[in-house]
Amino acid sequence: MQIKDYLDIIRRHWLIVFILLVLSTATGMTYSLLATKQYDATAKLYVSVRGTDSATDMLQGTNYARQAVTSYVDVVKSKLVLDQVIEDLGLDLSTGQLASKISAQSPANSVLINITLRDPNPQMAAELANSVAQVFTDVVANELDRPVEGSSPVRVTVVSPAAAPSRAAAPRVSQNLALSILVGLAFGAGAALLRNATETRIRSREDIERLSDKPILGLTARDSDPKKRSLLLDSDTLDPRAEAYRRIRASLMFSNIEGSANTIIVTSPGPSEGKTVTAANLSISLADSGFKVLLVDCDLHRPRIATYMGLEGGAGLTDVLIGRATVEEVTQRWGNDQLYVLAAGRLPPNPSRLLGSSAMQGLHQALARQYDFVLLDSPPLLLTTDAVVLSRTVESEVVLVGAMGTTRKRSISAALAALETVDAQVLGLILTMAPTKTMDVYGYGDYNYGYAYRHGGPGLRGRKRRQAAKKQAQLAREQIRTQARATSPASPEQGAGIKRPARPRQAGPSRQPQQASWAAVVTGEGYPPGQGAKGTSPRPAEGEEPSWPVEWPASNGAPPWSPVGPDKSAH
Repeated sequence: MQIKDYLDIIRRHWLIVFILLVLSTATGMTYSLLATKQYDATAKLYVSVRGTDSATDMLQGTNYARQAVTSYVDVVKSKLVLDQVIEDLGLDLSTGQLASKISAQSPANSVLINITLRDPNPQMAAELANSVAQVFTDVVANELDRPVEGSSPVRVTVVSPAAAPSRAAAPRVSQNLALSILVGLAFGAGAALLRNATETRIRSREDIERLSDKPILGLTARDSDPKKRSLLLDSDTLDPRAEAYRRIRASLMFSNIEGSANTIIVTSPGPSEGKTVTAANLSISLADSGFKVLLVDCDLHRPRIATYMGLEGGAGLTDVLIGRATVEEVTQRWGNDQLYVLAAGRLPPNPSRLLGSSAMQGLHQALARQYDFVLLDSPPLLLTTDAVVLSRTVESEVVLVGAMGTTRKRSISAALAALETVDAQVLGLILTMAPTKTMDVYGYGDYNYGYAYRHGGPGLRGRKRRQAAKKQAQLAREQIRTQARATSPASPEQGAGIKRPARPRQAGPSRQPQQASWAAVVTGEGYPPGQGAKGTSPRPAEGEEPSWPVEWPASNGAPPWSPVGPDKSAH
């Protein structure tokens, strides 16, 4: 793992890091504010050796003093010194309690000893430090280095007696605050890494990449109200989530570039992971590209397609399979595009047997020849065997849908293993309910598209930016409506006889998308003669043939620029 991977883990588990950081900082601040103030008083001593005035004796004495200082530092806190201090000052302390208040040290390559004493009372700290220094001086001169005859060659002098400090040495608020922040960040990062190591749910596309080599076809963002906005492509074409389904459509086309099968089974490991909404929106997206699409509700346990699409679901697939109705009688057209829906119909007692029957196989073969794409919304893989049976019955490819934050890693692995046992062709995976911050949003003119996924990218941050993006999309839609009203014909004479024909569709098994509607380019609908839409050629004036070659379908009658006008019967 690289550094950016660790940073991404911390970002995804920012709440854990934040909580531990707050707790650590609060603990450090509480301790700093409630702890008793302590004052340090320091007495400085100088150790020397008596000798002659020769340079050699002075050098030898200095070296001896440096060696002796190392041992004298430990003597400062000895019982020999502290018992005398307690007796002189009449302290109600034990030797150990007094020793815990004292610290003695000597700078490197020096003959100085610093005796520091810490106490809540600054005057008492200074008094104790001076008393310890004085007693230590007497102990060295009279007991430790005293010769048999004469005076001790070692002399300890108090060169800087202790004074009552004016500022407390502890607690150090700024230091404790910085330390508590570092401790909080360290514990938070450790907890985030531990949480990531023990994470059982899908949190990012990297989790899928570690589980399988199947491609990720795309991601769709989480919706705050999915029941009211299930069909995104129909309700708001400028919504970033609608653009996400268009990206999935493009990925799907590239994944199935060889065109081995035009039937796609949409399933998921478990329930409530967005497979039905994905199948519906993907069908709308394919139909919007000019394909003739059939959406079949094969979930004979909990059918939802008819409810989401707003169609009648009393009759459907089961009625066709048992011979009660023909497929033409129960297939319903949805919207203005070539999208047809076959609901589930009445729920049978044996869904798996019905989906694995020869009737289902024959029905699929007929539908595959009639439609460019057939999408089958099947039940969850790990709850029933319907999806596995269906993948064996019909020649198809499978798209597995998983919900970020809901689907578990072992469920994805188990679902892929179940499909592998029957040699099912898996086109890829689609992740739903992705957090908005993982979807980069780029502006393009007046449009607001969720244009690409980049895990760990900046994305939308905060409710204010999401509200601003939503407001920008609303303004863009309003601007489009205003432009449409401004360019509409102002009188019956202006643009008379011009009517937009239905967009031509190519029937049969062809899998190539149709070209964009020619009406806006050829007729220049909504623009006066001699003018055209931005980026198009001008509409020819009345009675004038166009100067460019245009192929006009003969079934539509005379073209709109013909003197006799268009054949309205063709419309």
